[in-house]
Amino acid sequence: MREAVLSFVGDYDQIPPMYSALKVNGKKLYELARQGIEAERPVRNVEVYGLELHSFDEEKQEAEMTVSCGKGTYIRTLLSDMGQALGGGAVMTALCRTKASGFCLGECYTFDEVKTAAENGTLESLIIPTERLFEGYPKLRLNEVQSRMYRNGVK
Repeated sequence: MREAVLSFVGDYDQIPPMYSALKVNGKKLYELARQGIEAERPVRNVEVYGLELHSFDEEKQEAEMTVSCGKGTYIRTLLSDMGQALGGGAVMTALCRTKASGFCLGECYTFDEVKTAAENGTLESLIIPTERLFEGYPKLRLNEVQSRMYRNGVK
């Protein structure tokens, strides 16, 4: 089993699920799925950086794993594909996203923690600087004319 699971590490061609926001001919797939329409979905190449199988209960046929992957990877579909590779099926019963867009779960706060910080006057210490949102993007420098156009809503 471990070998079959680990065979998904690296580049992998995946067909997006019908219940996704991906658009086909201008329509979101989930909208089509709700109408009972199954659309042809383009195969997308995704990347799985790593898979770690933490546990597997043979009797219950339940596993717990960690997946590190690139954007656009559908985890439900990855697990379903793993199940097919093992000669059966698979379904996801829980998902915890631990990192997205450079932000980690460890940087998150519960509503109670935010509420307490607000009550204590320390809310600002929890706020991540806005600049962090754009760290992964190249800098864009505008001249005076471009800046004026941008401020007026010109793309």
